[in-house]
Amino acid sequence: MKILQIVTQLERAGAQTFAAWLEKTLSEPGAGVSAQTRFFYLKQESDLFSAVNCYVKGKPSKPGQLIEMLRLFRRDVSSCDITICHTHYSIALTYLILMTIPRKRRPSVISVHHWPLDRYPNWVQALLRFRWLRPRRVIEVSVADDLVEGSTVIYNPVPRGESLRDSGAGVLGPSFDLIAVARHSHEKGLDTLINALGRLPDRHLTLFGSGALTEDLVKLAQNTGVASRVTFAGSRPRPDVLGAMSRCRTLVMPSRWEAMPMSLLEAVSVDSPIVLSDIAAHQRFIEFGAGVPFRVDDDVDLANAIEACGRAVVQAQLVNGRSRLRAEQSESVIGRSWLSLVKSQGGVA
Repeated sequence: MKILQIVTQLERAGAQTFAAWLEKTLSEPGAGVSAQTRFFYLKQESDLFSAVNCYVKGKPSKPGQLIEMLRLFRRDVSSCDITICHTHYSIALTYLILMTIPRKRRPSVISVHHWPLDRYPNWVQALLRFRWLRPRRVIEVSVADDLVEGSTVIYNPVPRGESLRDSGAGVLGPSFDLIAVARHSHEKGLDTLINALGRLPDRHLTLFGSGALTEDLVKLAQNTGVASRVTFAGSRPRPDVLGAMSRCRTLVMPSRWEAMPMSLLEAVSVDSPIVLSDIAAHQRFIEFGAGVPFRVDDDVDLANAIEACGRAVVQAQLVNGRSRLRAEQSESVIGRSWLSLVKSQGGVA
């Protein structure tokens, strides 16, 4: 059985990390599956995939580039048994390209939603709600609860600790106080974290990541008087980030909305103490006791949660919560769910 995974853009982000894991899992010897992953375009170099996995080098800006990208995508979709499309643009383009392929040659489709449907661009929401545009053989999967009504929920896995250590976690290096691993965009809530740092005079924050709001965050740190205690580390190779996670006092996830952040799952794997916003996507971590919650957008409550995270009784609760979550969402448990789903779509016994 031949599987094509398609993701919108290659960059250092959660959907790409998950796609790399899923390709490896589905291609295990004896599974009877051949999986490959493709990206519409290259946005940022990655440790997990190379540029040869991309249809075009950069975001298409000319009609010729767009036509070539879609031609290559249609070729691959036409020759596979199942297309697994991640992220909203990939899902929308998959549905549209299938309309150009004869019905008998259309593959089954597994649409993987990493964000809530109401966070998609309006035109994508409209497209996905037109039922007559949906492929005949499609399963919608959500990586967290309550993303898309009626979808099958398969949580993202907690990576095996040994696989992360092979990637760099636990390697000797400097220790860190507070860290955040996130794209510099509005939904990540990093402004709330910088404001909270102003209430924690003895703490230091390291931000791993980059994005459109980096300059705004630098100015906020200056205006808040905490610039000397904030390090903008930029986008770093995955081993560097994993190593920082394994050696930090606290990882903070102040997001305004999310699905199932891979960085949180990696933090659980390497035993990082976690403070996180109380949004819907984080409820599973909170219910398991794997993180200390705070009210979203509330920098006072965030500062209090960071202080609470250092208490011995809270640390013990977090250790127990991370252990439970690792068992419930292990790679083997989640891998079996995915293999079962794929084989049911491909007609494999």
